[in-house]
Amino acid sequence: MAHAELTLGADAIVMLGSIQNDTLGLRVPLDIGAVTGGIYVSVEDVDAPYRRARAAGAPIAQELTDDG
Repeated sequence: MAHAELTLGADAIVMLGSIQNDTLGLRVPLDIGAVTGGIYVSVEDVDAPYRRARAAGAPIAQELTDDG
């Protein structure tokens, strides 16, 4: 997956990306005749909400990785 991140001021981040040929097997809207989208949420401690989501039974599509 290729993506770009743009910032405006100290907090606003806009992420643009392509899911073509990604590791999750996602497909682009044109391929399936639909509209798709995603939401990114920025948090200070990513591990805490991840653990809560997992404990609540949320499906985990991809394990956390440190790309920083």
